[in-house]
Amino acid sequence: MTAQKPVTHGSFTIERTYAAAPERIFRAFSEEAAKHRRFACHDDWPVLAYTLDFRVGGREHYRGKAGEMEHSMDAYYWDIVPNERIIWAYEMHVGELAGA
Repeated sequence: MTAQKPVTHGSFTIERTYAAAPERIFRAFSEEAAKHRRFACHDDWPVLAYTLDFRVGGREHYRGKAGEMEHSMDAYYWDIVPNERIIWAYEMHVGELAGA
């Protein structure tokens, strides 16, 4: 039997204050077209897949490339209060695991 590499887990909290109206910020996170534009932040970083189900219990998936390196993000929405807060958790994968 081959020994497996240990899994590294971590967590952190990000709180941000934006110089814009709460409604505008909420739309940037909740509307698929707006959020998709944020992921496509560079012309040389193609978006390979993107879906957004923005609701409590909903999920979000992104897969893209930066140069030759694939990366992906899978999120789960825990709590949403319109124009006030969004609580979600996500996994990021780079390289081989990004396409899994």
